[in-house]
Amino acid sequence: MKNIFQILLLVFLLTSCEEVIDVDLNTAPPQLIVDAPIYWDKTTDGKLQTITISKTSDYFKNEMPMVSGAKVYITNSKAEVFNFIDNNDGKYVCSDFVSEINETYTLTVEYNGTIFKATEKMIPAPNINSIEDIQTNGFAGGKTTEIKIKYNDPKGEKNFYLTGAKPSSKPLFEYGVQNDQFTDGNEMFELYRDDELKKNESVNIVQLGISEGYYNYLKVLLSIAGSSGGGPFSTPSATVKGNIINQTDKNKNPLGYFRASQVNNITYTITSKE
Repeated sequence: MKNIFQILLLVFLLTSCEEVIDVDLNTAPPQLIVDAPIYWDKTTDGKLQTITISKTSDYFKNEMPMVSGAKVYITNSKAEVFNFIDNNDGKYVCSDFVSEINETYTLTVEYNGTIFKATEKMIPAPNINSIEDIQTNGFAGGKTTEIKIKYNDPKGEKNFYLTGAKPSSKPLFEYGVQNDQFTDGNEMFELYRDDELKKNESVNIVQLGISEGYYNYLKVLLSIAGSSGGGPFSTPSATVKGNIINQTDKNKNPLGYFRASQVNNITYTITSKE
């Protein structure tokens, strides 16, 4: 009798698992996302720039709808206007942008009768002194590869930095941010550690000077996503407040951040690991 009871109980549990449960997820109207980086790679003239506009989507959808039909342009302090051409896939491209350190830029997006604006100054990238890699003890008792990036911090001013690293064997960058509150005017360094790096493997390293506002934005974003959870150039979380302002209703601002930075973009080859 005990065995029969156990079998009947098992059958009941298995059939009960087939019951459909409707989960009432809160829904909200789609929200505009403006991903607006102006990055001047030191190895380029900085003329080619791209801004991406999309909308949020339902929880179970893997893709976000891209937005076409907006008017996008940037003006500088000299009243020069740089138009971003609609590529009809959510991307807006400018091929004649003038990148200038410490220049102030204002982004304007006009969409569906609403105007959005943001202003940022282009921050210079720091001068990198050296990059090296060494073997250190890992957390599990083995060895890990540690890359150290050393750079100079200008004296007498507040500075903020973003550093990213992506080995050739991995699909995404890992990012970190730092300020010079306790190291003003001194040589600073960033560390990247990875147990899986191999000798002669290439690592893409990017380093930017960023504004204080963007630094604060990234601190919140990275605390939510984790250092490897998508990166600051991906779609930001809805809980992170950006700097792009709806000129009609400041309670209906889009997601995203307008930023302007010079970039060190370096490919480094691992030398220490056997």
